[in-house]
Amino acid sequence: FSDAGRKLADLHLNYESVPMYEGIKLLGNRTIDQLLSDPEKLRVRKMKLDEKNRILVYNEYVTITDIPEDAFRYIVNGRSALGWLVDQYQYSVDKESGIVNDPNEYAGPEYIFKLVLSIITVSVETMKIVDALPKLSFDKEEGQSNE
Repeated sequence: FSDAGRKLADLHLNYESVPMYEGIKLLGNRTIDQLLSDPEKLRVRKMKLDEKNRILVYNEYVTITDIPEDAFRYIVNGRSALGWLVDQYQYSVDKESGIVNDPNEYAGPEYIFKLVLSIITVSVETMKIVDALPKLSFDKEEGQSNE
């Protein structure tokens, strides 16, 4: 448990530097490197996540498919980590004040794209660690050992 905790802490504290997940597919004829070299194609407005079909419509130019199921098994406060990210990184304008929330401006479109792929890695690796933990049984009466 101690080793797993250290691995999880390292993974989650350093989520921005975790390698981008490479097992996904991109619709169209572009590679990850091609997209990263064309930041205008990575600007987000509102991403759409289809967990059932394991698809993320990133924007009108980029659709990510074949997202691993484990990316959706890692749940944070009732939702997948990827689901939280999709909800937080979207363009919006406050109706009353007119204040614009544009994550492309404060984070940069390349950062957002890399973060999406890194969060997939964090989620998959988290589930590997959690699944490898020994199973505990709490069926015994209080005061008895688990041997």
